[in-house]
Amino acid sequence: MGDALAGKDDLAAIYIPSKTDLRYGSAALNGRVVGAVRLQSMPADKGIADYCDKDLDEARRWPIGWPCEVVFAPLAAGPLLSDELHAAHPGKSLPDFTAQFGQGPFALDAAMADRLTATFNSFERLR
Repeated sequence: MGDALAGKDDLAAIYIPSKTDLRYGSAALNGRVVGAVRLQSMPADKGIADYCDKDLDEARRWPIGWPCEVVFAPLAAGPLLSDELHAAHPGKSLPDFTAQFGQGPFALDAAMADRLTATFNSFERLR
């Protein structure tokens, strides 16, 4: 995904799963699309392992990453993914939709992309 999006205007959405462990202090964020980022070009001397994020116990729980620029960061004001999904696709199941997340990054269908774009455009753009 990084190579495909780096340096382009496309954004990657940041979603906090609804069942995220509360030890992360995320209760107000759970189930929300909390931001959107624009992926930057990977520096020649770096790789995905250089952008890992550690868990609270310092374990490398998220061992890969990518340099990015935050474009939107509404955090707790971000939309509930379930609301966005039901507006774009009435009757579609949130568990069926989020099951795709386990397969890696994917492009949103036009209806969902349009819905999230409209919602995020109501927030202040940081860049």
